[in-house]
Amino acid sequence: MINWVPFNALLKSKASRCIYCGDAATVHEHLIPLAFIESRQRKSDGRYLRGESCADCNRLLGDRFFDTLDDRVRFVNQKLRAVDAKVRVAEWTADELADMGHSMRSHIRNQQRVKAKASRRAAWVDSIDYVELREDLVRQCNEGWPNNDSLRNFVSPGWSRHRA
Repeated sequence: MINWVPFNALLKSKASRCIYCGDAATVHEHLIPLAFIESRQRKSDGRYLRGESCADCNRLLGDRFFDTLDDRVRFVNQKLRAVDAKVRVAEWTADELADMGHSMRSHIRNQQRVKAKASRRAAWVDSIDYVELREDLVRQCNEGWPNNDSLRNFVSPGWSRHRA
């Protein structure tokens, strides 16, 4: 069980983005599932570590436990990359699309949107926006819970834990 989780902790991004894919955050998810928090009265004592995510990424995680936020991000990213790899869309020229019937053209455009979204979500962790969000979460931990090394180690990205 985990006993270092602070009371009612909410780590927020400045732009309310999902930490896992960069989409708009729609839920406050438990970064450490409640089942792993050491407290018989965890629902009443407010011992939560929450972060912002979209509903899709939250569902992907379920109640799985991970040792670090990096591990959580990697798990979701692997799932997102698998979705991206499965969505196949042929390249069509504007003239070819214009020659198609409305239903076929609509279907192809929809698949192109699905592919673009899957690719964007899978690539989020490689973006500077993601790096800035992670650094902001570490700053929040340092300011809000300066003596909680376990929390800082959970939230800190691997690249910052290993800096000289």
